[in-house]
Amino acid sequence: MKINEITAEAVGKWQSIFSSLGIEVGNGKHCPCPVCGGKDRFRFDNKNGRGTYICNQCGSGDGLELIKNYYHCDSKKASSKVAECLNLNNHVATSSDFKSDLQSKPIFKKVEYLLSKTILGQSDYLT
Repeated sequence: MKINEITAEAVGKWQSIFSSLGIEVGNGKHCPCPVCGGKDRFRFDNKNGRGTYICNQCGSGDGLELIKNYYHCDSKKASSKVAECLNLNNHVATSSDFKSDLQSKPIFKKVEYLLSKTILGQSDYLT
């Protein structure tokens, strides 16, 4: 998923996202900043459900920005953390995933054995 799609899915859900990531944002009143500390310099205002915040030391931003600052990571990594919290990670199966899944099934060994015993060519009765 794209970053903007993930943040669109997260609208209105930032409080629970932060909780699941272990980021303490308080209840809208001044509290310590999860990034830089302090005593009462941080406020989670969550405007338009975008997870917005204001810190007198760090500045302001949205929910994704807070996760980036908290974990010291880029937007892609932060959005993947949000997607994980929202269960948006759709695993797209690749051909190697499909092959390894097949090889783990008992029927695969039987088919592989039968194919090893076959002889390519044309049947006598068809000719």
